[in-house]
Amino acid sequence: MPVGVLDWPPMSSEDDDSPPPGQPSAAGPWANVPAPVAELCQSLSDFVEASLGIRPDYTPETLPLVDHYLGEVRQNLATRPELLDLAAQAAGAYFGEVVRRHFVGFWHIPSPNHHDWLLCGESAYFAINPIGVGYETVTGRPDHEGPSAAIKLSSEDREAVQAKLESLPPVAESEYYSLSARLEVLETVVDVVLALAESRGYGETTYDARDYLVNVGLHYLA
Repeated sequence: MPVGVLDWPPMSSEDDDSPPPGQPSAAGPWANVPAPVAELCQSLSDFVEASLGIRPDYTPETLPLVDHYLGEVRQNLATRPELLDLAAQAAGAYFGEVVRRHFVGFWHIPSPNHHDWLLCGESAYFAINPIGVGYETVTGRPDHEGPSAAIKLSSEDREAVQAKLESLPPVAESEYYSLSARLEVLETVVDVVLALAESRGYGETTYDARDYLVNVGLHYLA
């Protein structure tokens, strides 16, 4: 299951799951989640509940439910192209929240431009633009007007991760362009990155915005 992986420079050393209106709460699962992400997640949850009668709860097990809803959206894009942007952005934000909670991470939202958004890992050094994943899932293709969905890694991890991904068995296109499959890919990536960190003697290292600022040159990180 090949997935785009981008080089980064080498490294140096439960409450209610409904996002609150406006700014996210200072405690609980929405602590430190930027308001634009929370609002998009709220939209996605509302869409899915209205369509399928079930409200997703930000666990990996809900991704097939969201994928089912997005499949319906994809079928309607030819006649209703206006659905694309909001559906893709809402799905990407939801996926990012699942990833953040599943792996432990944080959002980097330096501007309203979705191309600048990232979800960064705390225990494993990786980042991804979940909005790009949303666009790929809704359109069913990698060529779209949204951000890139490529996984960003330290350059010293890239070769091992790419080899592992290329060793995975092929999957059907319908499965490949799904949030569920992308989470499985990320689980594989994180496993490899954590194993490499352990082998180098820094398996207990955690990362924050400063590590990504120093090593990636993201000038907007605080």
